[in-house]
Amino acid sequence: MKQNNFTYIILEGSDGVRKTSILPHLYELFNRRYIIEDRGDISEYVYATKYNRPMRKYSHNMPALYVILRRNEDELLRNIRSRTTHDALGDRITTEEEEKKIADQALFVNAYTKLQDEYAMVLVDISELTVEQSAKKVANAIKQYISEIPHDAHMNSFNLMYEKGCAKFGLQWYTIDNQPYLENQMIMADFQYHN
Repeated sequence: MKQNNFTYIILEGSDGVRKTSILPHLYELFNRRYIIEDRGDISEYVYATKYNRPMRKYSHNMPALYVILRRNEDELLRNIRSRTTHDALGDRITTEEEEKKIADQALFVNAYTKLQDEYAMVLVDISELTVEQSAKKVANAIKQYISEIPHDAHMNSFNLMYEKGCAKFGLQWYTIDNQPYLENQMIMADFQYHN
């Protein structure tokens, strides 16, 4: 089920898209507001499909926004080759199997299309961008996605109820982009759990 608030941002995409390189820049851009990880249920879906194995859902029903990253194939190949190791003689070790991982990008785009009703996701093309530029583009896409989440009357009444209740105990309750905070601490809550 899609969530209306997010505690987690999970970066997804094929090898060589630079998920791990972008991750620390996103922490800084969001002032460490979210838990940001690379790889989650979407990767599990892609590789379960690719290798014909059962899918394990690690973060299903967690308050997560999945960001599917894509780059052009030349960049993916260059990035995969740049992280390869060298043998004792200094020769580069790049297996054909590693280079074939470029084809996984199409599987991630397919997963984005197939799983949109089940997961909150955004697809971001970061071709020809530096790591810093990529992180800014991803952050803007996340902010855009969150700004378009409907704030329905039930959610607003839920937040108002909690705000009033907390005020009676001298506690501060507020929301930013549907994400609830109690005493300046982000909490994982969603109105459907309180019906």
